[in-house]
Amino acid sequence: QGHKVGPMTLFFGGRYSKAEYYYRDEFEQFEVEGLVKCCNAWSRDQKQKIYVQHKILEEADSIWTELGREGSSGYFFLCGSKQPEKDVFAALLQIFETKGGMTKESAMKKMEELQSTGRYVTEVY
Repeated sequence: QGHKVGPMTLFFGGRYSKAEYYYRDEFEQFEVEGLVKCCNAWSRDQKQKIYVQHKILEEADSIWTELGREGSSGYFFLCGSKQPEKDVFAALLQIFETKGGMTKESAMKKMEELQSTGRYVTEVY
């Protein structure tokens, strides 16, 4: 059994996919089954560095729909290294401003609301 949930997207990042794509087989199978969409960012697999915040911006429409717009009910969990925390936060603010037409102040207020209601959670070290 289980519980029906909304769409899930996993943003996963590291330097090299061959060395750091933990649980690759499982995540790829989950994606095939339609359980999750995987958006991977590998900063050293190519000449141009790609980070998680870049992948987040690529998914701006769905993030706005599920997390930002009025009546949305999505959640965002950031886990892992503290390094990308500020850039991820800035990417979310940018999405709220560009997709939602929010001012910087209202985007920040939205992020504060998401944090206080447990819809934006960080577990970083």
